[in-house]
Amino acid sequence: MADPRLDHPLGREVRKAARFALYASLTGVLALLAVGMFSLRVLRPTEDVDRSWVDTDFNTEQVNLLQKYLQINTSQPNADEISGARFLASVLEAEGIPAHIEYLGERHANVWAILEGKNPEALILHSHIDTDPVTDLKDWVHPPFSGEIERPYIYGRGAYDMKSIAVAELATMLALKRSGKPLSRSVIFLATGTEEVGSDLGTRWVLAQHPEIGKRAWGFLTEGGVVETRAANEVKYWGIEFVQKHFVDVTVCGPSQEQLEGLRTELLEERDQLSPETSFQATSTPELEAFLTHYGPTRDSERLRAILARPRQLHLDGVAYSELPPYLRAFFRDEAIPFPVKEIAAGDYSMLIKMHLLPGADTEEVLARLLPPWKRAGLSVAVHDEHSADHGSPLDHPIYRSLEEELQKAFPDRPVGPQFLPYTATDSRWVRAAGIPAYGFSPFLVFSSETFRIGLPNERISLPAFLKGCEIYLRAVQQLVG
Repeated sequence: MADPRLDHPLGREVRKAARFALYASLTGVLALLAVGMFSLRVLRPTEDVDRSWVDTDFNTEQVNLLQKYLQINTSQPNADEISGARFLASVLEAEGIPAHIEYLGERHANVWAILEGKNPEALILHSHIDTDPVTDLKDWVHPPFSGEIERPYIYGRGAYDMKSIAVAELATMLALKRSGKPLSRSVIFLATGTEEVGSDLGTRWVLAQHPEIGKRAWGFLTEGGVVETRAANEVKYWGIEFVQKHFVDVTVCGPSQEQLEGLRTELLEERDQLSPETSFQATSTPELEAFLTHYGPTRDSERLRAILARPRQLHLDGVAYSELPPYLRAFFRDEAIPFPVKEIAAGDYSMLIKMHLLPGADTEEVLARLLPPWKRAGLSVAVHDEHSADHGSPLDHPIYRSLEEELQKAFPDRPVGPQFLPYTATDSRWVRAAGIPAYGFSPFLVFSSETFRIGLPNERISLPAFLKGCEIYLRAVQQLVG
């Protein structure tokens, strides 16, 4: 049976908040890149544009698999995860790889398959089956579940998030099996449901109800990698996700809409302003310093590079901190993000506040600082700590090193390094909470403008980038499992 919490009114608000957390950072990055991308398009000679795809044959196994997968409607809120799981299982089983489908009610499912190696500790290739909802059908150039190819792109909901990665993982499993070579380490293909709505019946369920999988896990590969690309041959930064913030949901309720609206306005103003008593809470963490060592030098502005080069001193320099764009400030502080006030019954109102906590932050301390008792006087407060990881994955792990090495081989002299996600939430947070290293990895060299289409009409991925990414993914896994 489906988990009833997924259809609860408050649950729907939490899901909206989760989607905001997932894509808010993209808005900030888009704003920063817009001017630079425009000037590049105006000034860059047309002969620098890569048009090698014109004569490329896209009738490949990987493209055909992606097209078929996109044609299955696994979009929320009524995702047909079972059909998605059956498709993945059928491809694996046709190659002689036994697959297990776990059915959870009429719509939800998880699927996994194992290639045994000499070492039973397994590299887990993870993806989620469900996708974002489909809205604004009139704005889609091609139907969202057509998998239509308009060279050099393939269109469809989930093309980037994250059916393309799932097919790269699927193709890797097929290639390992077809090679006939013994593996030094086991590999588990795992596709889970409900990721877009909290993973209650997906990754969290698998870790809790199937400990035999978690106990075998040497490490996870999943979504979360970031590619900043401004031109066909210009990668600004390629990030491998190793840490993200910890999220806590705070719901405040009361009979006065005016009081809640006032609290919301106050929290938004404090987040935007930079006074010592409010937003100026710059804090450096080991994870942030590791990230900025690689990321900071790739910024265009000399001033920005100088600021990010001394993260430990930033809490003493309010002027420098104020010069950071909002998405960079988020790396240095805990944040309280209030959502619109809702009437839940006659004369009874509620507001969701999503707390974004830095790695290692104490929930009670952050709550007392950002939402002290005097601000919530007369209101009832419910705190839901999702108990996800408050730490990152090690950067000296063979998985991270292999991913970094393969990207550098494929794209020499382009900045590759760790990625800290200040707003985005992925299933890595549950995996790390279980004590398993997890890394978000995107092997696809796509323009930043493509990643901004996630959750919007006309989601797509470049087929040349997709095919090359499948090759990179396979080589990275081969290096890890022999």
